[in-house]
Parts: sequence; structure tokens; C-alpha cells
Amino acid sequence: MERVVGERAELAIAPVELVHHLVAGITVAFHSGDAGYKVMDELYGGDREFRAFAYNPLHSCLSFAPVADTLAALICHGVFERHPGVRVATIECGSEWVTELVRRMKKAYGQMPTEFKRDPVEQFQHHCYVAPYYEDDILKLKEQIGTDHVLFGSDYPHAEGLAEPTDFIRDLDGFAPAEVRSVMRDNAMGLLQAA
Repeated sequence: MERVVGERAELAIAPVELVHHLVAGITVAFHSGDAGYKVMDELYGGDREFRAFAYNPLHSCLSFAPVADTLAALICHGVFERHPGVRVATIECGSEWVTELVRRMKKAYGQMPTEFKRDPVEQFQHHCYVAPYYEDDILKLKEQIGTDHVLFGSDYPHAEGLAEPTDFIRDLDGFAPAEVRSVMRDNAMGLLQAA
């Protein structure tokens, strides 16, 4: 559910559809796309219009991370504290944003621990699943969220896709065979089951 405010659309904090998912134990997935942040690209000489296959490297180099902001809002507003069975997957968003989000949450918790019932980083690690791009530092992601929360994703010819999707296995150096199976299959299968 969206409401228009001025020139931008804002996601309502608790739309009815999301609440139904939370209560039902269904995994909520966030997919990359036009989150309204394109207006920021325009400030730096980019194009405001979102085009799925018109890649602009400026957009990748700027620090606007809608998925990180969305997860920060879910954590800081206590969604995972009120709904402990909620699972959130991020799809086609890569994982480069995870390090900065974890850093910011550690800082916020260190400065204002009474604002959280549980450590926000632990909430992120428990409730959030991330599908990295093959170019991302997947070993670092594994250290940050655990192998059981890393997802394989491919949607070739989109940004995270490989022409041969199973080539993603080559980017899992340093993962034990059981961890490879988890990333390539079991983690996503688990998200298809109700919490």
C-alpha cells in the first residue's frame, strides 16, 4: 500500500497486506526496483526515471540503499520484536549494503541500547536473508549473517544473474559442501515453509 506525499511515494509503515503476512508466518521478500531514490540520482546528473536494463554506474556508486533503510525501519520500529516469526528476504539487492547497515545498527545500539528490546544486529541475523550478487564478498556476508541466511539468486540477464546460474557455486570458495547446499538450495526451500 502506497500513499503519495508531494512528489514521492512512501511505503506506509504497517500496510494491511504486510500485517497479514506477518500473522500468517509467510516470508516477506523485498525486490530491488524503483524505490523513489532515483530523485537523488538526478541531483548528481543522473536520470530520474527507472529503467531495468539501462545501467547507470553512478546509481551503484552512490550510497542510497533503500533495502537497508527498509530493514533498519523494520528493526528500529520493533517489527521483529512484536512478530518474532517474521522472515524477510532481500532479492536482487546484492549484499554490499549489509556491512554499513550492521555498522550503523551497532552504533545505534551502543548509543541507545534502551531503545531496543534485543540487539538490532542479532535481529537482522535472525530474521533477514540476503541474496548476494556473485561479485559481492560472499564470505564476508557469511560472517555477518551466517550461511543459513545466504540465498542463491539468479535472474539472468538482470544484474545478479549469470548466463549459467549454477556457476554461482564457483563464488562459494571457502564454503563447506553442506554450506554450498544450504546456499544453493536449502535456505530458499526453508523460506517456502510457513514459520
